[in-house]
Amino acid sequence: MRDLPTRALIVGLLCLAALAACVSGTGRVADFSLSEEPLHGKFVWHDLIADDPAEARRFYGGLFGWSFERTTHPNGGDYTLITSRGRFVGGIVELADPANADYSRWLGYLSVPDVDAAVERAAADGGRAVAGPLELGNIGRAAAIIDPQGAVVGLL
Repeated sequence: MRDLPTRALIVGLLCLAALAACVSGTGRVADFSLSEEPLHGKFVWHDLIADDPAEARRFYGGLFGWSFERTTHPNGGDYTLITSRGRFVGGIVELADPANADYSRWLGYLSVPDVDAAVERAAADGGRAVAGPLELGNIGRAAAIIDPQGAVVGLL
């Protein structure tokens, strides 16, 4: 079993790569804001890291009435965009971990006015970046950080 920092790095890198896929095959760009106002400090996107994306689509589609749009991310892996009432709300990426059958988890992304400054602030306060900051095309800058207690969160 991998240690937490290694898992955090893997999850962070995978999710940041998956976010780059948020331009679907139809050319639509995933919209991270549900309002015209800045949403700084609020969760604006969620990725489900799933051992079985098909089962996740079945479960969450039935539970919430979500729709799904399958696409690929730049490294060639599958990525599923989640829509709710016609709005993009998140994605599903496959990451099977044979050492841990219960690895599936959600990674939330918080909106910040300046990703680089937020990463620096996190480091000054005892956290650290596990992925990024990096540029994600139309999406902008993104990073994944780990807080002093080991929780991972994405920044957009």
